Amino acid sequence: LSQKIARSGHTVAVDPDVIAYGTILKVGHHEYVAEDCGARVKGDHIDIFMDTHDEVKDFGKKYKNVWIVGRNWHWPEGEE
Repeated sequence: LSQKIARSGHTVAVDPDVIAYGTILKVGHHEYVAEDCGARVKGDHIDIFMDTHDEVKDFGKKYKNVWIVGRNWHWPEGEE
């Protein structure tokens, strides 16, 4: 676990065996940072953090291309 505080519009949960913490991902026109993992996040999908359950329900489940665009090189040592 990364010890980061999840932020809406910024944080995504990933499977750290597939995508390293600190990786910058582009989904559509928005960039997110892989900062969390989830019990159900396994393999090649991500979970975009949102502030409320209503936001999650409104957004729903989507299938999108996810692009790795970089790495947050300021990621604290030992948090991978």
